[in-house]
Amino acid sequence: MMLDGIVIRDGKEVYKLDALNEITASRGAVSKLVGFDVFCNGESSLSYRADAMIVSTATGSTAYAMAAGSPFIDPSLDVICICPVCAYTLALSRPIILNKDSLTEIKVHPSKDADIWINGDGKAGFRLYEGDTIIIKRSTLKLKLIRIKQRTFYDTLSKKLIKGVNNEI
Repeated sequence: MMLDGIVIRDGKEVYKLDALNEITASRGAVSKLVGFDVFCNGESSLSYRADAMIVSTATGSTAYAMAAGSPFIDPSLDVICICPVCAYTLALSRPIILNKDSLTEIKVHPSKDADIWINGDGKAGFRLYEGDTIIIKRSTLKLKLIRIKQRTFYDTLSKKLIKGVNNEI
């Protein structure tokens, strides 16, 4: 499963991207918190002040989202994970798992002088401005992977965790 991201500015689509792992909205050079209002399927907003917001696939749950506290998600599951990065709150700092058909909207409210960027899978990004809305949904694109080694997801995860403890990653 992959994700599509669309940036809406003043009612018009101004940028589009796709990603296998994650779509991230994050601050730029100035280290200030960003306000994010998150809507899931048009329902009430969850408001965050955080360094970034990561929306990932199950594949991406063991990438950047993992470092931000995302749960490990079995890659056979078609789900979407919303994960705030260093959220400045005691109550709403945990990731949220949504079904594959969920539509996520994120409204961006940067602090004064903060520049905010969106990117997919860490590729070159696009600058966001106050009031921009990011729409993220399951992509119609799919990536087929060839399995060269017969290791399972859980074998790989276990080896990565052990290497991480031994500082070998």
